Amino acid sequence: MSQFFDIVIVGAGSAGCALANRLSTDPALRVGLLEAGGDDSREAIRVPHQYFSLWGTDVDWQYVSTAQPGTRGRTHVMPRGRVMGGTSSLNGMVYLRGAASDYDAWASAGCTGWGWSDVVPSFEAMEAWLRPAVLEPHNPVSVAMRDAAVEFGLPLNPDFDSGTLDGSGWNKATILDGERHNANRAFLEPIAERENLRIIPETRVSRVM
Repeated sequence: MSQFFDIVIVGAGSAGCALANRLSTDPALRVGLLEAGGDDSREAIRVPHQYFSLWGTDVDWQYVSTAQPGTRGRTHVMPRGRVMGGTSSLNGMVYLRGAASDYDAWASAGCTGWGWSDVVPSFEAMEAWLRPAVLEPHNPVSVAMRDAAVEFGLPLNPDFDSGTLDGSGWNKATILDGERHNANRAFLEPIAERENLRIIPETRVSRVM
């Protein structure tokens, strides 16, 4: 495939991977996906609870916040992925669609087609939720924390993807067969051989013409 593309996507993070997948379904489009970082094969990315060890390394852009008055002037690390899969390769793997009120506010501000009822079908099209046979966790600490939050006054939320984020309950996680299932594994690896898609890692964009 040549270096000439109809569409160039900068960043193979959550959005970039999904976008490359969807756009390259049209064989008439030549799609190029650029990513500043390298592959996501290291063990700490694949093993769910090792993600803290990735922060501050070469797969993290190592951003730091400005001093925050609400935390007595302290700064805070802001881990952002510099690797295939982007931040989905080093985050806590909690999956949320977001708040319905945010999307509806965008629509009210003039972003036609971005209301909650508009975007839900798109979420459903790209999600593959493997419903566990047992929804109630076996960990008594998790159950006790949820129940304590409800007793304290937080509402029980049976589904955080319903558009309401308030409450206490169980979050979905981007884990498959015991390993992190990041955006690269979900959206790119299954279609990496598409002739009209070229994935170019370790390539940083310095200027957009």
